[in-house]
Amino acid sequence: MTVAPWLRAILRCPDCRGLLADGDDGLWCAACNREFPIEGDVPDLLGAADGVNLGELATQDHVSELYEEARYQRPHARAFHAANLVRMCRMVRLDGRVLDAGCGNGFFFDAARELVAPGAELVGLDLSPKMLELARQHHDVLVRGDATRLPFAEASFDTVLARSLLHHLPDPDAGAREIARVLRPGGELVVLDTHKTVVSALPRTIANRGEHFDEDHKNFRTGELTSLVGRHLEVRAVEYMGYVAYPLLGFPDLIDFGRFLPMKLLARPLIELDQLAARVPGLRRLGWGIVVKAVRS
Repeated sequence: MTVAPWLRAILRCPDCRGLLADGDDGLWCAACNREFPIEGDVPDLLGAADGVNLGELATQDHVSELYEEARYQRPHARAFHAANLVRMCRMVRLDGRVLDAGCGNGFFFDAARELVAPGAELVGLDLSPKMLELARQHHDVLVRGDATRLPFAEASFDTVLARSLLHHLPDPDAGAREIARVLRPGGELVVLDTHKTVVSALPRTIANRGEHFDEDHKNFRTGELTSLVGRHLEVRAVEYMGYVAYPLLGFPDLIDFGRFLPMKLLARPLIELDQLAARVPGLRRLGWGIVVKAVRS
């Protein structure tokens, strides 16, 4: 069992935030006498079961292979998600200590590798053990935990990325509050989440009835997300993404348009069309995704 020393120093009990000591088979909290196992070098700091969103846990375990085999592997889908992730990452600093909250299968660690400053300390956190099994193929500093009870000390991170995280949480405000707690003064957050518009509302209502989503899945209007983040951090920028390319390229695990259209040829033009639409006044606010940058001031 090996945990990076810098990570070991900032880990805390998710239930009482007490210091963790080495136990017989993992980590132990002296304050509440709770033990936490380490599975394959990944500390399991999920904490008390009565605080865990079991529906979302089951959903993410279920879709993990679909994400790995389709959403982030089909070339056109991978190119779409990589382009949006790079755009997101360029809004914040990627040096110092960086948390990918809700890291899923570890796509961030591959797609943004060239953007990360040398010497940066990166950690991924996710609720799903099956997602983390996949993430271990891409990065070796991972923690299992709940985004509404982050198992880290206060002011531990320079940057937090929350990509498609908050809309999955039963209590998004608790997630935003926890992110603010673990950010250092001057630390930056960038959120990419689902945007509710007249274009996206009906398709998402239909999609949410499927097995890819649990009952807590939601979409945010601009004011809802900026108010949610703004209660805890200072919002500095709001951008939008995802227009034509979003439904056609991004989600082959839901609908694979590659069966009907030459997506290898269409991917780059569609991505560029989306990037252009994001700069057109009026039209830009119809994006399927919304990106918010905030700072702990």
